[in-house]
Amino acid sequence: MKKKQREKMTKFLIVFVVIIFLVSLLPMLGR
Repeated sequence: MKKKQREKMTKFLIVFVVIIFLVSLLPMLGR
């Protein structure tokens, strides 16, 4: 059970980083 929870957290972290990356790129694309 602990292993699955850790996998879920890792997936969440990856998605979080990708969102931040896209948000930081948006202003550059807007120009």
